Formats: sequence, C-alpha cells, structure tokens
Amino acid sequence: MKKNPAGRIASAGDVIQSLTEKQARVSSYDDVKSIAVLYFENMSSDKENEYFCAGITEDIIIDLSKIQDLKVIPRSDVLPFRNQEINSRRIGETLGVHHILEGSVRKAGKRLRITAQLIDVHSGFQVWAERYDRSLEDVFEIQMEVAEKISEAMKVSLSETEKKCWLKNRRKICLHMISICVPGISSPAAEKRTTNQLSRCSNSPLTSTLISVWLIFTSDIQKEYDAGIKYYKLASAVKPYSEEPWMHLEMMYRRKGDLEASREARDKMLELAERNLK
Repeated sequence: MKKNPAGRIASAGDVIQSLTEKQARVSSYDDVKSIAVLYFENMSSDKENEYFCAGITEDIIIDLSKIQDLKVIPRSDVLPFRNQEINSRRIGETLGVHHILEGSVRKAGKRLRITAQLIDVHSGFQVWAERYDRSLEDVFEIQMEVAEKISEAMKVSLSETEKKCWLKNRRKICLHMISICVPGISSPAAEKRTTNQLSRCSNSPLTSTLISVWLIFTSDIQKEYDAGIKYYKLASAVKPYSEEPWMHLEMMYRRKGDLEASREARDKMLELAERNLK
C-alpha cells in the first residue's frame, strides 16, 4: 500500500533543514533590535479610559521610534492584537520582532497604577518589569521612564543628540502646564477656560500631548473629536515638520467617520515620517 507523504516521518535531512530555517529566522530578529508595543490593557471599570490607555501606548511608541538603532513596529501593525489574548511567541513571529512590551493601566480619580513588562518573545521570559503608582500629573514622566528603561534593557545605545533630546523633553514636563488639563472639564465654564489656556500655550512642544490628556475628561464624544481636530491642527501649525499631530488627526477623522480627511491626514503623516527618517 502506498504511504501518504504527509504522514511520513521526516528524514534527518528534513529535520536539519527545518532547524536551520528556524535558526535563520531567530538570527534575523537578533540582527536588528526590534520591539512591538502592544496596547496597554484598561483595568478600570470606566470604558472611557480605553482612550487614555491608547494615548499612553501611542506616546511610548513615538518616544521609542525616535531611537535610531531600534526598530519599532508602527501602531497600525499592533492594532489587530488589541484586546486579544497575548501569545508573545506568536506575536513576535507575526511582527518579526525580538521583544514585545505589554502593560496595563488602572485609573481611579487622579491616581494611576501603570504596569509594564518587556518580554523576550523567544524565551518567553521577562527582561524588565515595573509598576508605577503615581498621580495622574506624572503620566508623561512615566511614559518617558518606560521608554528609557526599555532602551537600557535592550542595550540600545543612544546618540548624544538623542540623549540631549530626551533630557530636553523631560525638562519640559512641568506641573503648571499639566494642571491646565487635569481639572479642565468639571463644568462648561472650566471647559472654556481650558480651551483659552491651551490656545495661549500653543507654542509649547507639549501642546499636542496635553490635548490628549485634556480630552480624557470630556463626556461628549462628538465634542471630543471636534476639539481634538481643532487643537491637533493648531499643533501641526506650531510643529510643521512633525508627523505626530497628523497621526492623531488621522485617528480623530477616522473615528468621526470623515474617511476622506482621514486619508489626507494619513498621507501627510507618512510624507513627514519618511522625510524625518532621512
């Protein structure tokens, strides 16, 4: 009786070839230090905090993307894994990365608990992990700390320019500006004051990030998108060579249902991102 080829026991040559191919894939990961930042899980009962978690995740992606020697998977490629059960090995093979960062966020009032862990996708072991119990005002500082710890754990060397840039950004994280956003939406009058204050500080490099935090406190979804579009346009005028405002505009337009504007924002974001990589 003729045997089914699919049911045959692999020869020694087949086994060696399979192992060689697998080793080649592993080696390709090691050639370039790479990471995928998965969307942080919302551990709060309030579903509105999903937007807050997404903002933290996307800011960490942006911070890590500024490191020249680190390959960072873009937000669009990690979106399919959002709110999915995490299998680090499968995600690593799918995205072609050696490490993944996963985490969770619990927000209660003005208190935050953020956990983050860096995982080697091949061994499945934690390379680094930390828990931050802080005030909401510390969210930017936490994001930068996470990015710095990841670069250290992955032994990524920062250039002198990158070090200066990170230190400069750290100094710009001040409680005065954050305090503009935190209490901003307690009433219509407070919302108006916050709008005026953000307009006056529009020349700050932190404006677009501050807007993200401010939007957390809005209760009207339509108003949230309209306000976001308004201020990210303002941020794009202040920072004409940055792709970050356009990334947020693309998301805002898409969620609002304006697909044509979303495509235009995406094209502008990609154009600037490509130019900034040169």
